[in-house]
Amino acid sequence: MEKILVNSRLISAVRYDSSLARLEIEFKSGRVVPYSDIPEQVYKNLINADSPGSYYRHHILERGPRPYTRSGG
Repeated sequence: MEKILVNSRLISAVRYDSSLARLEIEFKSGRVVPYSDIPEQVYKNLINADSPGSYYRHHILERGPRPYTRSGG
């Protein structure tokens, strides 16, 4: 997954794997939170938002961190 830096007071970077719909958000604190089943459009909206932190709070935070699931073993 490619690391994308974002301009935010809350988030420093995001990573997304479109083939698995996996999103990782790296916060300014250094904490990395994984999410699964995230539509690619949500990821695109996040990295293009005027305020990625606000977008995160309103559209992703409610989903809660989810462990990655592996299909096929």
